[in-house]
Amino acid sequence: MGPGWGARVAGAFTAPIPPEEAVPRTADAPGTPWWRRFPLWFPLGVYAVTRLIDAVYFAIMQRSQIPMVPGNGAARVIFPTPAAPGYWPLMANWDGQWYHEIAELGYPDPIPTDPVTGKVVQNPWAFYPMFPMLSRLVMRATGANFYVAGALLSTVVGAIAVVLMFRLVDRAAGRWSAIVATVATSTWVAAPVLQTDYSEACALLVIVLLLTALRGRRYWWVLVLLVALALTRNLVLISAPPLIAHTAVRWQRRDADPFPCGNASGLLCSPCSRVP
Repeated sequence: MGPGWGARVAGAFTAPIPPEEAVPRTADAPGTPWWRRFPLWFPLGVYAVTRLIDAVYFAIMQRSQIPMVPGNGAARVIFPTPAAPGYWPLMANWDGQWYHEIAELGYPDPIPTDPVTGKVVQNPWAFYPMFPMLSRLVMRATGANFYVAGALLSTVVGAIAVVLMFRLVDRAAGRWSAIVATVATSTWVAAPVLQTDYSEACALLVIVLLLTALRGRRYWWVLVLLVALALTRNLVLISAPPLIAHTAVRWQRRDADPFPCGNASGLLCSPCSRVP
């Protein structure tokens, strides 16, 4: 990657944003309709095509799905499904069952324990509330069941995340980097989870918004988004490296670009004060 690559990456997310970079470095022609602008149609197109390919794959593979019933020895099942259940129920397999339970029934109170040993047993408290609570809102608003509401929520949120990620990388590192980031995110081996009843799409959106707020030096929004991330996935601690790097570079440049101590201490401490 060449010498100084790390410094250039850090600088992209710490340097002041010049007025000329308030728009992408490779902009569309003036007067281009919004739906034909590259930073919108390209990430949406890549995301839509890859999700459609994965949907076909899921639709074919569900034919081999075994019945998911309580006591099957493979997974804990609260909401049984037959063999070859169709596309939508397949989207809520495995951990999706836990999110389904939270969306339909909420969290158990008291925490379930083994009646013999008294130890805490597997229960929904191991899963974070943001995705199932949003799914519940979609269910109430549309009348759809969890299988459909949760999968559609993930798919739409993932699309928003990919578009905003393209915009962030485009402005920070250039058009080609944004293209590579979009294609890599949409095609990597775990990308199909972005259309299932899982929380990864919501977490991706929060992370992109967090990095956007950090680059824009909107530190109060950074704190708010860290709380949102803590309610979505157990990812707050891994946000520490970019926060530390941002703080270190800004502190090093504080003579030319003032950086109050309160901002520095808040950024460094925020990942350590996550919601449990």
